[in-house]
Amino acid sequence: MSNTAPFHSKFHDIARPDGPLVGRQRELVRLRELCAQPRTSIVVIQGSAGSGKTRLALELLRSWRCSFAWSFQSEPGHETGRVSADSFASELLRYLGEEPRAHESGWDRTLRIAERLKQQRILLVLDGAELLQQPETGEFLDPTLKLLVSSLSEGHSGQCLITTRIPVRTNKSSWVKSFALGNLSAEAGASMLKDEGVQANESELLDTALAVRGHAFSLKLVGGLVGKFRRGKSRLTTMLGDMSSPWALRYTSDSSSSWAVLGSLLQAHDQSFEAGPESALLRFMAVLGSTVRRELLHQLLEQPTFDWRFHGLKHLRTTDIDEGISRLRSHSLLTETEDERFLLHPIVRDYFREQLRAEAPEKYRVLHEYLFEFFRRKTARRPDKTGELLPLYQAFHSGYLGGRAEASFRDVFWERLRRGHQDYSTRILGNETSDAIALYGYLRNDCRPSEQEPLTLIRSALEQAMSRFWSIGWTDDAIRTAWIRFRLEREKGAIEAAAALSVLIEFLVQSGDLANAHGVALLKHQLAEQAKDAYLLVKSKSQLARVLHRRGLLESALSMFLSAEELNTRDEPEAPLLQELDGLFFCELLLDLGEVEQSTRRMARIIEQMGELRPEEDVVKNLLITRILLDSGKPSEALALLEEALVLSKEISSRPLELQTLLMRATCYAELGSSHVQEDLKKVLMLSSCLNLKLIHSDARLLEAHVTLQQDPARGKEQLRELRATLDDLDYRLKIPDLLMEEARLALLESDKELAREFFQEASRLVETMPCRSREQRLKNLSREL
Repeated sequence: MSNTAPFHSKFHDIARPDGPLVGRQRELVRLRELCAQPRTSIVVIQGSAGSGKTRLALELLRSWRCSFAWSFQSEPGHETGRVSADSFASELLRYLGEEPRAHESGWDRTLRIAERLKQQRILLVLDGAELLQQPETGEFLDPTLKLLVSSLSEGHSGQCLITTRIPVRTNKSSWVKSFALGNLSAEAGASMLKDEGVQANESELLDTALAVRGHAFSLKLVGGLVGKFRRGKSRLTTMLGDMSSPWALRYTSDSSSSWAVLGSLLQAHDQSFEAGPESALLRFMAVLGSTVRRELLHQLLEQPTFDWRFHGLKHLRTTDIDEGISRLRSHSLLTETEDERFLLHPIVRDYFREQLRAEAPEKYRVLHEYLFEFFRRKTARRPDKTGELLPLYQAFHSGYLGGRAEASFRDVFWERLRRGHQDYSTRILGNETSDAIALYGYLRNDCRPSEQEPLTLIRSALEQAMSRFWSIGWTDDAIRTAWIRFRLEREKGAIEAAAALSVLIEFLVQSGDLANAHGVALLKHQLAEQAKDAYLLVKSKSQLARVLHRRGLLESALSMFLSAEELNTRDEPEAPLLQELDGLFFCELLLDLGEVEQSTRRMARIIEQMGELRPEEDVVKNLLITRILLDSGKPSEALALLEEALVLSKEISSRPLELQTLLMRATCYAELGSSHVQEDLKKVLMLSSCLNLKLIHSDARLLEAHVTLQQDPARGKEQLRELRATLDDLDYRLKIPDLLMEEARLALLESDKELAREFFQEASRLVETMPCRSREQRLKNLSREL
């Protein structure tokens, strides 16, 4: 495979600029100055919808030999407010001279892209990023973009421009700069109107620009109406001032009249089409998405199986379609790319889609039902590339919006995207986010059982959604879905409800919400007692013990594990020890209690009792043995076990176990004084942050601070200060003794022995309640220094 990127420009669903940039010369100069600053690798252009962000970003392309511009506005799922970057990642990888690999996770693919971008001087333009962001916080929801931006924010050879309506929340890197784009000045707006062909005197042009508050897209729409309102300030002013549209206010927190004018202008365009097919074409294309290929549009509109009279497109011929498209282009409502794709501005798309949904909901539903049938039948049964799956995601999306939820889930998602237990779209192609987006829309629109949708279908959808949401770091969505599943199962009985809580507890623990995890674990225990099911009671006691362990309540955790084992002995006298992961986690608790020999003997007996271990159990076993070896001062012997655990964790697609393994390997490297510690730590910190795995992230930050203190005490001090606040917020008491020992080390480095003794004494007191051989050894070393 070639390692040299082709030096050319690639545009995806973005029309190339076909003329000079009008009215934005000052902003262009400022943007170029910002990009030229040292240590600037990412520039975020933030502004309201239609302010001209994309056009300004594309102007920089003229000075770049190699560029890749991608719009996220046309991805399936835009109606839900969330889209995926999976297709973007696959195409960008090909552009960089490589191919996506089978069985490669989206995370690994993104890291490969980041490495290539660091070697190539490329301008990367990411347009419409608000669809991949959390509206309230500005944080990226899409893991691909979140990981890519996080990686590139550390510096790369080229430049990345991101356009968005929402301020971007990043890791506060100095390599990331923000550029706020406002509306045009009256003079710049007047220049733009001239460029659009509006014939009027200077005063009329200035008044019109002021009437729309310098909003760039509104000015373009005025230009599109030039044939209907060619002259006369009064006629233009009447059109702009007498109408209002609450719809337009959704695009900004600014409730100024310019946003009401935007809706008025779109309505005026719509009315100007009179009896032509343009209004129906606009609504049809708006439902289909921002981007429609010419060939696909003809195929869809020429289908004899659908009564287009119902949608105002009676007896439509190819020439009629082309003439309608041409008129829409002349009105500035639509543009066309070099590869014959028609692009609707997102404002136009959303306006006419919502018009159809509000004014004719049955037409909206029937249209989606038709699109569902069209894409389901016209797409290959089982495509093998990410790009070829997009019509199936469109079919699934239109299926549930068109009232065909059961068929879309069974026939499209389960059979053709997931392909049963093969889990093709995620495990083979790495499309975790695309699947999550599809399920998010499905559950958001219809997650209640009905006569048309059997209860088993809802359960299956909820289970799939929980798994997908969790795998890409949508922690809140995963937890909400787990609660929905619990409420559904509670109607069936206590046993089913208690079983449903198991996943929820794991989500809460990994996301760092230990207090709520404790409460839910108690609820599960109560339900298990109500059900009087011995096996379920053993599992509930074991899970509660694990939560208590994470909270640092080791004696309570030990008592609960022993209670579970006593019950298990009565129920399974031939296998008295806790089995599977429960038994291995009991061994982990014993290690934290300083009972190394007992933990080792128990682990050997459990493995003998269980026979062949499942991959997940094998990974946990290797991690426990590694801890024992580290406590015994044998980090070199642990590395081989960790390599085996790393392979297994990737095979079962367990990201938490993979990160725990990498963190354990980094710990071994730190003990050995190897420089490889930084590489593993960087990956764990980046991925655990993207996935919202707060406990693993805290563990990694603690190791990072330990390593940093040896090289840069000032920076290590800042890391410890931030980590102290995090551990307090999470109530992660288990790691407080380690933090105190690091703070004592820092105090010694600063020659403050009195403060070091305070930290040492507090750490000693806590270690008595949670002894550990390695901790005790570190305390002895600190004692000698004091």
